[in-house]
Amino acid sequence: MEKPKIVLQLEVTLKIELYITDYGDKPFLKLNRSVSIDEDKNIIALNLSDLRISDLSFLADLKDLQSLYLDSNIIEDLSFIKNLINLKNLSLNENSISDVDSLSGLINLEILNLSENNILNITALSKLKKIKHLNISSNNITDISIIKAFKNLKALYADDNSISDLVCISSLLSLKRINFSKNKITDISSLKKLKYLQEFIFSNNRIFDLSPILSLIKNKDFTRSYNFFENPLVYPPTEVYLRGDQPIIKWFEIICEKANSRIAQCLEKNEISLNLGNCGITDLTLIPELFKCIQLEELILSNEWAEYSDNDWTKVISREYDLENNLYEIPNQISKLKKIKRLIVGGDWKNNKRKNSWRIRDVKNLGTLTNLEYLNISNNKIYSVTILKKLYKLKHIHINNNEISSISFSGHFETLESLNASNNNLSSISFLKDLKSIKMLDIHSNKIENINDLESILSSLKKLVIDNNPFVVEQNWKLSKYENHLSTIENYFSKKNATETISYKLPVKVLLLGNHGAGKSTLLDYLMASNKRTRKIKEQSDSTHIVRIEKYPRTKTKRLPDIIYFDFGGQDYYHGIYNAFLTNDAINILLWNLKTNENKIRIDKGNNVLTRDFTKNYWLHQLKHQYADKENVPSNQEILKNEVVLVAQTHADEDVRVTENTNIKGINIKNEFHISLDQGSVDAKKIHKINLNFLESYLNYEIEEKKSQSNYNVIQPQWYGDFLNFIFNFSSEKCTNLKDLLKNYKRKPERSETDADIFNFLIEDLDQLHRQGLILYYKNFNELNDVVWLNPSLLTTFIHSKILTKEDLINNGGEVCEKKFYSIANEDSKIIKLLQLQKVVFHDKEHKKYIIPSFLPLANDIKVKNNYDILTFGLDEPAFTLKFKNFIPFGIVNQLICHFGNNHDSKFFWRDQLIFTLDNSVKVLIKLDFNNLEIFVFLSNKNLVNKDLQIIERYIFNCLIAIYHDVPLLAFRDYQNDQLTITINTEIDDVLLKKKPIVRNSLTVNFIDIINKLPDDLYISLDNEYFVKGTMLNSVKNDFRISSMATIAEPVQKSPETGENYIIRTLSKVHSKELPIYQFQNFTNQNLKKMKKIFISYSKDDLSLVHEFEDHLSSLKRDGIISTWYCTELIAGGEWDKDITKHFEEADIVCFMVSSNLMRTDYIHKYEIAKAFEKKENDESFKIVPIILDFCSWSTMKNNLSKFSALPYTAKPVCDFDNKNMAWYVIVECIRIMITSDEQPTGDDWFEQKELPKNIKNIYERIVNKSVDKNN
Repeated sequence: MEKPKIVLQLEVTLKIELYITDYGDKPFLKLNRSVSIDEDKNIIALNLSDLRISDLSFLADLKDLQSLYLDSNIIEDLSFIKNLINLKNLSLNENSISDVDSLSGLINLEILNLSENNILNITALSKLKKIKHLNISSNNITDISIIKAFKNLKALYADDNSISDLVCISSLLSLKRINFSKNKITDISSLKKLKYLQEFIFSNNRIFDLSPILSLIKNKDFTRSYNFFENPLVYPPTEVYLRGDQPIIKWFEIICEKANSRIAQCLEKNEISLNLGNCGITDLTLIPELFKCIQLEELILSNEWAEYSDNDWTKVISREYDLENNLYEIPNQISKLKKIKRLIVGGDWKNNKRKNSWRIRDVKNLGTLTNLEYLNISNNKIYSVTILKKLYKLKHIHINNNEISSISFSGHFETLESLNASNNNLSSISFLKDLKSIKMLDIHSNKIENINDLESILSSLKKLVIDNNPFVVEQNWKLSKYENHLSTIENYFSKKNATETISYKLPVKVLLLGNHGAGKSTLLDYLMASNKRTRKIKEQSDSTHIVRIEKYPRTKTKRLPDIIYFDFGGQDYYHGIYNAFLTNDAINILLWNLKTNENKIRIDKGNNVLTRDFTKNYWLHQLKHQYADKENVPSNQEILKNEVVLVAQTHADEDVRVTENTNIKGINIKNEFHISLDQGSVDAKKIHKINLNFLESYLNYEIEEKKSQSNYNVIQPQWYGDFLNFIFNFSSEKCTNLKDLLKNYKRKPERSETDADIFNFLIEDLDQLHRQGLILYYKNFNELNDVVWLNPSLLTTFIHSKILTKEDLINNGGEVCEKKFYSIANEDSKIIKLLQLQKVVFHDKEHKKYIIPSFLPLANDIKVKNNYDILTFGLDEPAFTLKFKNFIPFGIVNQLICHFGNNHDSKFFWRDQLIFTLDNSVKVLIKLDFNNLEIFVFLSNKNLVNKDLQIIERYIFNCLIAIYHDVPLLAFRDYQNDQLTITINTEIDDVLLKKKPIVRNSLTVNFIDIINKLPDDLYISLDNEYFVKGTMLNSVKNDFRISSMATIAEPVQKSPETGENYIIRTLSKVHSKELPIYQFQNFTNQNLKKMKKIFISYSKDDLSLVHEFEDHLSSLKRDGIISTWYCTELIAGGEWDKDITKHFEEADIVCFMVSSNLMRTDYIHKYEIAKAFEKKENDESFKIVPIILDFCSWSTMKNNLSKFSALPYTAKPVCDFDNKNMAWYVIVECIRIMITSDEQPTGDDWFEQKELPKNIKNIYERIVNKSVDKNN
């Protein structure tokens, strides 16, 4: 065919030869440089793939194009395609496209391929509503919400992106093929209604539940293919999914049996309350019998939930049966339960051990439950609660931890008493003004910028929680999580209504931190000098003790200071006091000296006592820890924005500059400096002067940046400024009684405010000033809430010079008798209480003395060494070791001593160790090694019942992590009672029907759940050699083993100053091994896979076969799944019956090696078979496995082993196999299946009932067909 002119012109433009091909022929797609024309000689199809094309200007005139293939080119700009409105098929696979805006007008497109590009956003495609086939694979797309408009879509390929939400495809009923592999998808509930799907690929995602596709799997109208490989499947587990459709269907049927059993009882007894928590439910339509319980007034589906009572909350946990619930919808059948008054259908609380939130997005089906009074739908994916307006009887609503951005309750809920809407996306709270009966309101962690609508409901509120909102940050408030903030808000509105207000600039806080002798005080004096031109650097003759607070500029006018400097003493024995003054939203200057940049002990030359230095890395992580998770800091990003850190290496005149990688996530290191603080050096070298000026200039710049922020510019009543000036000019270290302070709190009542209101407002103002580190006031501590220290700087000077003195503390080893200490403190009981509250001192009432932990001798001090060796005799190996890569918080020993010092049993303390007795039975030694940042815990009484010892070990670990995160400690007796209550209840025979929910108060919950938040740099060891990463314990799924790293010890080093020998240990990934994970159960709240103990019962005449069995079990042992014991392993000299009984009682599985030899052994019948049946009756999880070695009669009237499935097969003993290895292979794999599925096989046809792996099932079929006999 002669080529038309338009084709010839195109060849010239592209400098290639084109081939005219019929578009309908297959060669067109296979052959690039092909072109198709219509009868009018117009180009209607063009294939220019793989030609390195980048310029598409030649397309401008090809208006008739219907199909265009431009795959595998280098195209970036699509602007010349935008006018090709007749295009129906466009393929741009494998180019360099990032912007698809030019495709927005191609409304006739039916097939579009944009795979393998750099596309982030496909919003421009929203008008392409004729699309039937869309390929956007291998891009960087996160949001595909516009696809919901593509009602004709039949095929969608979106694999290899960053997509997490599939809601947009839920209504695309024409879809037949989809591919979403390699994304971030967790929820596939949007597939439930897509009944025409023929192929759906979801490999390599985060999907844990397949119940939404259960109906698709069951529907056999046509063949379907699906792929969910490489997903953390839970419903059902991966091993079930791998076996195919029928095992999946069967698994859900078995899971539903637990709930159905409970529902049947509810129907039979006509119960009005039903708890189905922790029954493994994901889809309520799988348990349709539930909707027959029309008498129900209370339905609990949550695994755990909160209840508010007496201004506190308790956590209620449904007893764990088999598996947690995780619902993805509330079906319309719920409307049948019209009598429901109390419905709890909230997801799990946030923690690190598992997926916490549920997947419910829509609550429209609750609209008919008009008798509802209590509703908990927290921790879901709900975006709208408008439907709740119909439920006018509601008194209590929990909608926290959802995705709600607006609420409309106008004119409704006149009886609503409590509302928890925290952790949502609310920006407006206008809905509150109509809630006249509201008593409890929690709206923390939203996006609220204006709280004016709160004012009208303040009179009815009893509790208000509002922290972590933009408005709170704007006001410069420091609010604790979960506390009652009502008084703060009442105070705000009172000030807001004041007649005379003035704009104030609040002072900027600058904190100087670092080791003793780093130059903090010297730098501060230099910065504080009034005459900048003539000032000189003056070396400090005495170092700062505790903290020195200076206001700049120094002036006696009523003007507020511009800056408040906090110079923290570097001696480690003061670190426990730091928390009283460290606050967020400050400028931090960390000074460090290369010579002391180690975690080690040295002599404090000022008073000739041992003190500790810490590395720069330690200090930086201390700052990160101090500011992370504090008041009004929602994320690391907020820390980065507000917390400025300047790092200055001092002694530039002595040491070269050291640059290290200090890019620490969560720390905003703005700049690093290398300075000299020696006047002679600064005069001698100009560079030292330049560097010092640069540091000061940069500091001034950051100060001005802070001043410009809105939260530093506040409008307050005039009297408030006068009050601040009074505080800043207060010149006494003594505390002031609040009633006396009222004279200078010249606040006039607004509207109907009383004197009592004014006094409460004073308390609130003092509390905020305390949280900002400006004064010391303890609102929630009854023994101190009537006084305030207005000048913390003078107070700390007094404490150092009069109370924590060298003569009375260092020389007396940190211990002072009561009378003397009271005298030293000028008989000021308030100061003593303050020191006790800050864990600076501990009152040992039993021995009538005060202990100052930070001044106790170190355990290696020669003066106490002999006594130490005697006290710790027998405590040779630690029960566990904690190793931190970055830091251990300041003051951890102080808190341990103040907590465990209250035990009445014998106890001894050192500055870095303590020993005490817990529960009158276990001696505990806690030892800190700051050189290696390690904590060792030794436990003495190994003969204690294992369960009791585990409780003690777990309690100590929880205490250490709670101290790390500054969470209040729970008394051991309370913790013990909580744990024993759980243990007792789990041992009830009828666990499903008799278990009661666990109820814990907030203190208990916070203490127990704190180990869900293990530090990222924490490693745990049980042998002090191999360490596992702590956070891995909270994230493992179904593993029996966990990887560990060994420590490598450097050669022994000796401190030149102290003579101390020490070894530096580091973790090595090179030296690693896998450990049984169950051994670490005490260090996580997640249920770890426990190695099963198998007891082998046999006749000594069959010992050779038992050895064969042992050999074949080696794969299960190597995987950490089992350990075995049989009587040939009796220890020489051991007691026969006692040892056998011990191992039998510890066993999870007993394997009876059945033969005529075993059946004639009376001892086995009397002591092993009988006890096995007895144990099985009391413990349903205990497994009995008969293994038939040879033909024999083994059925008995009493304790009949034949009621259990025999392995390898009832009619086929091991010895009848031509190849016995086949028999042992079947036995071992069946035991593996029993353990992973937690089933006790019964009946001869177990292999038919149970979906076994194909290779095992094939062997069973061969056995039945007699094709493994010796004669075949």
